[in-house]
Amino acid sequence: MPFDVRIKNIGKLEDAKICIDRFTVLAGPNNSGKSFLSKTAHSVVSALNHNIVNNYFMGLINDISSDLQRIDSEFHYRTADREGNPQIDIFEFIQQLEEYVVNNQFRSTTQIENTASYFVNQIDKFIDQCESIEAPIIDYKKRLKSGIRQIESIRNRIAKQSAHEIIEQAQSEELERKFTSNFQIPKVSHIQKNQDDPLIINIDKIGRFEYLNGQFKSKILNSWPASSHGFSTIVYLESPIYLKLIKALDHPSFYFPYRLGRRGRTRISGVPGYFFDLADMLKFDYVGEVAFPDLYEKLTNGEIMGGRLIVSDDGTISYQENGRHYSMPITATGVANIGMLALLIERKILDKDSLLFVDEPEAHLHPGWQVVIAESLFELARLGVHVVIATHSLEILKWLEVHIKKNPEDKEFVALNQFPVLGPSLLDGSEQDDFENKLSNIKQELSRPFADLYVDSL
Repeated sequence: MPFDVRIKNIGKLEDAKICIDRFTVLAGPNNSGKSFLSKTAHSVVSALNHNIVNNYFMGLINDISSDLQRIDSEFHYRTADREGNPQIDIFEFIQQLEEYVVNNQFRSTTQIENTASYFVNQIDKFIDQCESIEAPIIDYKKRLKSGIRQIESIRNRIAKQSAHEIIEQAQSEELERKFTSNFQIPKVSHIQKNQDDPLIINIDKIGRFEYLNGQFKSKILNSWPASSHGFSTIVYLESPIYLKLIKALDHPSFYFPYRLGRRGRTRISGVPGYFFDLADMLKFDYVGEVAFPDLYEKLTNGEIMGGRLIVSDDGTISYQENGRHYSMPITATGVANIGMLALLIERKILDKDSLLFVDEPEAHLHPGWQVVIAESLFELARLGVHVVIATHSLEILKWLEVHIKKNPEDKEFVALNQFPVLGPSLLDGSEQDDFENKLSNIKQELSRPFADLYVDSL
């Protein structure tokens, strides 16, 4: 199922078009835009890969809860012992809203409209209850009125929005959160190449997304699932160095990648949001059988790792070899790199409906293990995982060349995209030279520094 991704005005990429297939390679030197494109594609697809309308309403609930927390203790204290005054239970009010959202799948505009109407009615009832309270303390009256004004503004906004407007706003907010979290930037505009022109992302078979003046505008194609669940899981792997810091990063002061409400902000911690997404996935056990047992056995046997990464009950990751455990800080980073792929298989995070992004899979690996990681990622793609790698490894590219020569039928699900430092602004993975010529051009560009050194040594 090959499809094209075209982006304009993002980072180094003025106008780039690549092809995505089951095994996608973004190849080129450092600082050529590979990571920018893979993070952009990940941000869009992961934003749409869950029920964004559910997130929208839960964000509203968090805003309402935040507005009322300041007066919660006052409510209970001031009304509990005053005869004739009704008891206001803020917790019950919030819980009713949450239960209604959780029980909704939002697969139709009718469900969205019904939820908006429910919010409006429940807020009206709550405000009526609040206004019936006799509050003799002037400071408390001010707090109460302030809280009511805030949720009234939320109520009025919901009442005016159509289902389509709610969907558009939910998409815009989720896309913004993904981009700011994954790129670790205060605003999406920080990755616009030209501030006066829109940032445009057009993903074939999914939709078009445009960012300008602080807001995303989206047009989702009908072919994309109505529930937006296009993949079972989406994983972005980058440097395994984060695994060595996972315990520290799990501290509440650090672990804050998400907004607590629509008015909240994503904290820029220096660690991208997709790492925290991965850490969350690793915390849970999943039902069912391991999807790729043969590949898991290959990665963990004595010929390669001779051990495996394990996750303890408190979320700590360690390396187990011959019955001994080694903490991640003293485990070789290359072992962590190979081990993470095996761990994703063992924990049942990867299956044939998954989408896996890997930025520089060759990181910290000697040439032999670079071949192992290339073989393993290709095998995942052959078995149904959609794999996107950004690489400048001549070993990985040479392995791919040899494999395709031996198995020419596998070329059908490979998309090879060249990212030159100097060259045309349009990087077109579907219309450029054929596979062999393109691979030759990539290898020539990547090997040029070595060739220059060789000539100098003569």
